[in-house]
Amino acid sequence: MAQAFVKTGIGASDAVGREEAVVLCGGRHAAEVIDALLALGRPVHGCLDGKLPRGTEVYPGVVVVGSDTDLDALVADGFTKVYLGLGGLGNLPGRIELFRMLRERGVVQPTLVHPTAHIAPSASIGVGTTVLAGASVGPMSVIGCNGVITQGAVVTHHVAVGDHVVLAPQSVLAAGVRVGDEATIGMGVTVYHDVSIGKRSVIVNGIHVMQDVPGDSIVKHRSVPAVSRREF
Repeated sequence: MAQAFVKTGIGASDAVGREEAVVLCGGRHAAEVIDALLALGRPVHGCLDGKLPRGTEVYPGVVVVGSDTDLDALVADGFTKVYLGLGGLGNLPGRIELFRMLRERGVVQPTLVHPTAHIAPSASIGVGTTVLAGASVGPMSVIGCNGVITQGAVVTHHVAVGDHVVLAPQSVLAAGVRVGDEATIGMGVTVYHDVSIGKRSVIVNGIHVMQDVPGDSIVKHRSVPAVSRREF
C-alpha cells in the first residue's frame, strides 16, 4: 500500500525538495486526488481547508495542515504542486473560481492522471485536469483545462472536450463528440458519435444523447428534445 509523506506544519523546512503535493480543499474529491497521487508515488504534504480543523484526516495518513489563507506562504516556501480537492459534480463554479485564483497567483495546477487510466499518445490533456482510475482517453482526442474525468469514463477517438468539464463515472463519449466548456456529463450517459453538447449544459445520469444539445440546457428525460435552460 502506498504511504503518504505528511508534514506537521505550514512551510516545514524538512520538505523533501518541495516535491510534495498540496491539496486545496478537503472534501470527498480530495481523497480521490490523494489516492491518485500516492498511486503515482508522489508524496503529499497535506491539505488546506478553511472549514476543517487542523489535524482532520482527509485520507489515511493525510491531514489538514492549514487553511486556504496559508496557500501564499506555502507557495513562497517552494510548494508549487497544488491540486484541487474540490470536485466538479455540484461544485463546478467553486472549482473554476479556485482554478482561476491559482493562476492569478502564478500557481499552475498540474495535470493528474491515475496510473490505471489509459491516455492515448496522440491525445491531449489540459492543465489542471484530473483523470481518475480506469478512465480512458482515445487517439486524437483533446481534453481542456481543469476538467475531471472520473472513474471508468470513456472518451473515444477524435473527441473535443472544453475547459472545466466533468465526466461522471461510466460516461461514454463516442467518436467525434464535442463538449462545450463547463458542461457536466452524468453517470452512465452515452453520447452518440458526432453529437455536440453546448456550454454549461448538464446531462443527467443514464441518458442516451443522440442529437445536439444547445448551451445552457438540462437533459433529464430520454424522450424529450433538449430545450435551452429548461428541465425536461
